[in-house]
Amino acid sequence: MKKLESIDNNEIYIEFNPCPKVEIRGDEFKLYNIEFKDTNDIVHSETINTNMWCAVGKEFLKKSLVIKVNGVIVHGVEEVAGTSGTSGARGKD
Repeated sequence: MKKLESIDNNEIYIEFNPCPKVEIRGDEFKLYNIEFKDTNDIVHSETINTNMWCAVGKEFLKKSLVIKVNGVIVHGVEEVAGTSGTSGARGKD
């Protein structure tokens, strides 16, 4: 299990074996909205509190998986709809 960061004096941990899992550990009681997304579709969303965890099935072990805690991406890169991955800069005509 890998510690990602601290939030509200609590710690966020994620692991991927055997499945994607988020755990919040600490002494300060808080609520956390956990969101698992695959290609911009929410596959699971859950509100947990400190010293709890949530997970999705191992079928979501993909490069496209994005995990958010309270709206902040803690794993992956979220695609923005309508972008092609190219720069908006243009050369001189």
